[in-house]
Amino acid sequence: SSTNLDIQRNYFMHFPSFNLAKTINEKNQLGVNYSRRITRPNARQLNPSASLADPYSLHVGNPDITPATNDVSEITWLRKTKKITVQSTLFYQIRKNRVRRIRFVDDQGVSTVKWVNYNGEDYYGFEVFTSFKLHKSFTTNISANIYERNTDGSNISEEYTAKYYGWDSKINMSLKLPNKFSIAVKAEYKSPKEIVIGTINARYHMDIAIQKKLLKNKGKIALRLADAFNTKQFKIATFVDDWDQSGTYKRESRILFVSFNYNFGEVKSRPKSKIKNIRQTN
Repeated sequence: SSTNLDIQRNYFMHFPSFNLAKTINEKNQLGVNYSRRITRPNARQLNPSASLADPYSLHVGNPDITPATNDVSEITWLRKTKKITVQSTLFYQIRKNRVRRIRFVDDQGVSTVKWVNYNGEDYYGFEVFTSFKLHKSFTTNISANIYERNTDGSNISEEYTAKYYGWDSKINMSLKLPNKFSIAVKAEYKSPKEIVIGTINARYHMDIAIQKKLLKNKGKIALRLADAFNTKQFKIATFVDDWDQSGTYKRESRILFVSFNYNFGEVKSRPKSKIKNIRQTN
């Protein structure tokens, strides 16, 4: 049933940022940057109506949750030569009012997942990105990071704390073939994670694409097989109130895409800065 809730929030927040860069020589550049970011809850996280797809496993939003902020500090070194580009970054993030899910079980054995604000989270580590050409027809981009994450949800329960080390990596490879063909491979791996109510298994998948240029190089036809080995899925195990539950969530991910592009002309783009943030906020 619907509820007549009237929740208003008025708040003032400031979001400072600065970036400093120093060019040492033609091949090396140092950078320091800081920024504050905001993540607002979405409609699903705010919706108080419970999902009734499974009467014994409910999912419900929380209209009382507030936006989360993230203070990001980074020190970056960039080295660029004719064939190799290396960018390494030390980063530290302070995440306040982190929006996360909790699970609780009532006397009838019904499990409910609800969105709440944790006190926060500290997240720091090291990341490296490399781009190199072994040959004029072969290009490779590799990125990886190693980190420690400390989650504090003690405002919900004293047991809601977690600390773990993890690492993630991505690789993109592109190879030009004869007769204007080319092939590209993209692979991604995310290590297992610990959350305050359980664990999340490792996640990995690979995409493969092949394309051919046509019509005096103005046209391009491409085939892309997403999740080529059908491994893209989400496995989670939770342990709450003497209630153990595990689940595997998998969408249809192995899909073959066919596309055709035609270039009618070129648009000049603005020059980009040399140092850029290559890590996505998670």
